[in-house]
Parts: sequence; structure tokens; C-alpha cells
Amino acid sequence: TDGVVVFHKEAKETVLGLCPQLQKKIRVIPQAVEVPLHSGRRALRSKLAVKDNHVVFFLAAGLRPVKNLSLALKAFANLEEQSEKVHLWLAGPVMDEEEAERIFQLSKDLREFQYFGSLPHDEILSTYSAVDVFINSSRAEGMPGAVLEAMAARLPIIATNVPGNRNVIKSNETGILVDDNNVEELTLAMIELVEAPSERARLAEAAFDYVTKHHCPKAELDAIEQVYSDIL
Repeated sequence: TDGVVVFHKEAKETVLGLCPQLQKKIRVIPQAVEVPLHSGRRALRSKLAVKDNHVVFFLAAGLRPVKNLSLALKAFANLEEQSEKVHLWLAGPVMDEEEAERIFQLSKDLREFQYFGSLPHDEILSTYSAVDVFINSSRAEGMPGAVLEAMAARLPIIATNVPGNRNVIKSNETGILVDDNNVEELTLAMIELVEAPSERARLAEAAFDYVTKHHCPKAELDAIEQVYSDIL
């Protein structure tokens, strides 16, 4: 082969473990993201009776086992015991019927949970403007596009400490990383961001700065062009 392109360093290490002879032929090109600015925070929150001082957590993920959505729902159930000013929104298609049934069973006793179903991509992007914290609860990720979009939309991120997520998030700097099997740890992270608006703002700005520096479309295009140029 003339070359292999991967999205992050852990993927490079995986490829080298299988094919060490590719050491000089692997290029790491971070996936780019560009999120247009959307307004409409008040409109969507008003429609769903969410007050300005309430904190909305958002999950954008298909309903399937690898997304580990039960982790987020169980943590949110704990959070609701301590605060009446929190909401959890979920958007994504049903991709596994059994997993969806488990999720709907877990969510039925939550006071402030909204499932939007499968939304067009532009509606997902516009939803970012109406929420306060983005959650990724996956057991595994490649390059987490939804996380990058949320970072570009200036949202603080809580994500599981798995490959992919930890390649774009440095815990307590550009987001918060938690164990993918620890409900209590996720609960504590959610409580922290509910109680500390200044911390939400700090993480959001750091996330936005990281994305604009490391995942901009021009940098990705330039890097891909360089790969072809070198091969030719």
C-alpha cells in the first residue's frame, strides 16, 4: 500500500500493531467539523417548558448497545433526586429494538426526559443551541463526530474515557472524562456542571478553542491534499 490515513494516534497504534511495516506510511489526519451558528435557544426551550435557569443535558446517539445510553439514564435518575432544575434530551434512531425497549423502560420514571426520535442533521445542530451540556456515554468510539460538533457549538462535554473520546478530550481541560461503567462517577460530573455555571463556560470555551485549532476543515483538506501529492 502507498499509505494509510487514520483519524487519531490510538488508531495509528492499532494499525502498527497489525502491520509494523507501515510505520512510515501512516498519516494521522484529524476529522474536521464545521457547525453553522444557530439561534432558537428560547424557542425550543419554551416549547418544552424549560426555564432559563434550568440545565439541559443532551445525548445524540442511535439506540443500540454500544452507545451505552443506560449509563446516562441511570446517572440522570440520580441527578433528579438532587435537583428539580435538570432535563435530559435524547435524539437518535432506534437501531436495536431490544436495546430501545431497555432504554424506554429506564426512562419511563424520569420526570424531565424527552426523546425526540430520529432527527435530520440540521435539526440536531440547531438543538445544540438550546442545551447546556453534551453527553457521550459510549462503550467505544472511532472519531466521535457528535462530540466534535458539540464542542464546535461551544458546549461543555461529559464523555466516557474510551478511545476516540479521549483523543479529543483532555479531562478537566476540554471536557470531563468518566468511566464507561461507573454511574456514580457520571452522576458526580453532572452535578458538578449543574452547580457551577462558570465551570460549564470554561470547559465550553476550551472545547471550542481545541476544535477550531485541531479539527478545522481547511487543515483536513490540506493534509489530504499533501497525502496525494506525496504519493504522486
